Amino acid sequence: MIGLPVMQLRNHVIRVLYSKQSKINNQLTELNRQLTHLLSTPGHTIEVVNRVADDMYHHKFKKLKAAKAKKFALLIKSAGRNYASDKPSSNSIVNLSDYTLSANEESVLSRGLKFCPTKPLDKTQLCGDLEDFFRRLRLKEFFHNQSHEDSSPSETPMNQAKPLLKRKDSVWTPPESRNLKLDLYINCFCNRVHSEVIDKHYRLLYNLSPSERAAITSLRTNPEIIIKQVDKGGATVVMNRSDHILEANKQLKKPQFYTKLQCDPTTKYTKDLASLTKTLPAEIKDHIENATSPDPRPGTFYLLPKIHKEGNPGRPIISGIGTITEGISGYVDTILKPFATSTPSYIQDTTDFLCKIQPIKNLPQNTLLVTLDVEALYTNIPHTDGLEAIRNVIPNEETAEYTYQLAKFVLTHNYFEFNDAFYLQTNGTAMGTRMAPQFANIFMADLEQRFLNSYPLKPRVYFRFIDDIFMIWTHGLDALKKFYQEFNSFHNTINFTMEYSDNAINFLDTTVKIRDDHLETSLYRKPTDSRSYLQPSSFHPQHTFGQLYTARPCDTTKFVQKRKTVTNNLVNYIKHSHN
Repeated sequence: MIGLPVMQLRNHVIRVLYSKQSKINNQLTELNRQLTHLLSTPGHTIEVVNRVADDMYHHKFKKLKAAKAKKFALLIKSAGRNYASDKPSSNSIVNLSDYTLSANEESVLSRGLKFCPTKPLDKTQLCGDLEDFFRRLRLKEFFHNQSHEDSSPSETPMNQAKPLLKRKDSVWTPPESRNLKLDLYINCFCNRVHSEVIDKHYRLLYNLSPSERAAITSLRTNPEIIIKQVDKGGATVVMNRSDHILEANKQLKKPQFYTKLQCDPTTKYTKDLASLTKTLPAEIKDHIENATSPDPRPGTFYLLPKIHKEGNPGRPIISGIGTITEGISGYVDTILKPFATSTPSYIQDTTDFLCKIQPIKNLPQNTLLVTLDVEALYTNIPHTDGLEAIRNVIPNEETAEYTYQLAKFVLTHNYFEFNDAFYLQTNGTAMGTRMAPQFANIFMADLEQRFLNSYPLKPRVYFRFIDDIFMIWTHGLDALKKFYQEFNSFHNTINFTMEYSDNAINFLDTTVKIRDDHLETSLYRKPTDSRSYLQPSSFHPQHTFGQLYTARPCDTTKFVQKRKTVTNNLVNYIKHSHN
C-alpha cells in the first residue's frame, strides 16, 4: 500500500464499508432477537427496552468506527506523508488564462488550494499558542463554580434567543499552584509537545520537491494571473487578471445592486455604529464593541468563476473579515438561526434531506418529482422585505426591534474595496457575511408560507435548502405549470427555474428516484465535480484524514429502513403484549 494514491485509498475504505452491510444486517437481526427476549422479563417498559436497544446499537457502531479508524491510520502511516505518486485528476485545473503552466506549477495546483506545504516550525508562535491555551485552562478552572453577574435568567425576556456574549479582553492569568492536577497536566503537556512536535519536526519530510516549492513562488508573484477555486466542483481556475477585473467591473456597474463611493467611508460608518450601540441594552452594546475590530477595514470583493456557464461569469463574494459589520453580523446570526432552522421546509444538509424523505410512501401513479432554484437569491432580497420577515419571525418585540436595527445596519453598511475603488451594496445581502444564510432562509420561509397559504393546491412534500427547493407534486403536470407560473410571479424580484420528472431528479448531492410507490436515492455528482480531495501528504493534522472513514454513502435507504423496521416491530410487539 506504500505510495497508494489517495483516491484509491478512499475507494478501498468505501468498498470495505459496503462489504460490512450484510454483517450489519445480521447484527440488527440479532439485536431484534435479544430485545424480543428482554420483553419476557418483568419490569421492562417500552422506554427501558428502547434505551437498551439504542445502547447496544451505538456500542456496535462505536466498535466498527474504532476499527475503521485504526485501519485507516495504519494505511496512512504505512504510506508515509511524502506521497510522491499522488496523481491529480485530469480536470482539477482549469486554465482560462494566456499563461502556460509549467509541469511543476500544474503539479502544485492539482493538489488543490487547501493543500499545505511542509513549513519550518515557528517556535515563537508555538510558545505563544501554548501559553494562551494554558491561560484559558487556568481561567476555566478559576471561574468554574462562579456565577456570572450578567447572565441572570430574570434579565432574559421570554422567547428571546440569547447568544453567548463576548467579554472584554483581559491579560490577567490565575496564579499557579491553585490546582496541582492542572499544574501536572500542563507540565506533562509541555513535555509531550517537546518530544512529539519540536523534536520530531526536524525529521519531517518535505511534501513538495524544491522545484515545486519554487513553482509556488512563481505563481504567487505572477502579476498577470489570478488563481481561484471554481464556484462548484472543487477545481482550481487560473484566469487572466485583466479578465477577472473586467467581469468584476461588469457586475459592479449594475446600479440596482451597487453604488460607487467617492472615498473610504470607514470613519463615517464607525460613528454610525457608535450611535447605534448607544440605543442597545448594555450587555449587547459591550458584546458588539468587543466583537468589532478596533481598526476596521473595507470588505474584499472577489469572484468565483462559474465554469459550467457560458462566458465563465463569476459569483460575487464579499469577505467580511475585519470589517465594521463583522461582529454585528455574527451576533445577528446567532439570534436568527433558531428561527430559520425551525421552519417546516428547512433542510440542513444532504443527510437531513435523506432522513426526511425516508418515511414517504404510497405515492400515486401521477407523482412528479420537482426542483426549483431561486436565481441569484442573495442579491435579489429587497432590504425592506427581508427586514420585515425578521421582525415577523421573532415573537419577542424588544428582541425583534433591536435585531431589526442591527440587521439593517449590516445591510446598509456593506461596503467593500475592489481595484482601489470603494463600493456599497444597495440591494440584497452579500455572500460572505455571517448572517446572510439565515437572513435568506427567513426571507424565503416567509415568502413561501404566504404563497402556499394563499394557493389552493399544495405540494405533498416541500423542502428547501436556502435557494434550492424539492417538491413532490401529485396534482398533474398542468396544475404544476400553473403553480410554477403563480409562484414565479408572487414576488417581483424573486424568480425560479424549474425541473421536473416522473422518474428521477437530482437534488443537492442525491439522485431521487421513484420505485413502485416509494423513493430511493443514490449519489449524484455534478458534471463540474473534479473529484479532487485533500491529499494525505498535505501538512494538516493527522485527525483531518481520520474523518474519511465516517463518510456515509447517500444510498442509505436499505440500511435506515432495516433499523427502522426493527424499532417499529419492537414497539408494536410491546404495545400488543400490554393489551
